[in-house]
Amino acid sequence: MNAQNTISVKKSSTTIDAIFISSSNDTKQKQYYCFKKSGYVYYFTSSLKKKKIIRNCQGQQWLKLNSVKGKYFHHQNSIKISPITYSMYEEETVNNLYYIATIDSTGLNVSAMGKEDNKKFTLLFPN
Repeated sequence: MNAQNTISVKKSSTTIDAIFISSSNDTKQKQYYCFKKSGYVYYFTSSLKKKKIIRNCQGQQWLKLNSVKGKYFHHQNSIKISPITYSMYEEETVNNLYYIATIDSTGLNVSAMGKEDNKKFTLLFPN
């Protein structure tokens, strides 16, 4: 994954620590992706102010109650995002559905597996 100078994302070779906000202004609620160093990513919608979103993403409890949890993996020059489901024994599993995300100079582009339709997100944190 190569990022341009215009986007600064805290990342190591296997993890990212960043929050992205949807670029679309279609609704009052914005969409967010919160990537954690742990390898988990959280997707949620909210109408809260940006500072509150950043603060809420620091704590696990808010994310647990208000988001869809997934795992992310580096896959060549992109990021593979797999939503987590739970087995009958409450073990985390990932299914065959996944999203592909790429980071470029203008933000994060996310599309569902096999779809041409991209959703655009811009970096919210860190600035």
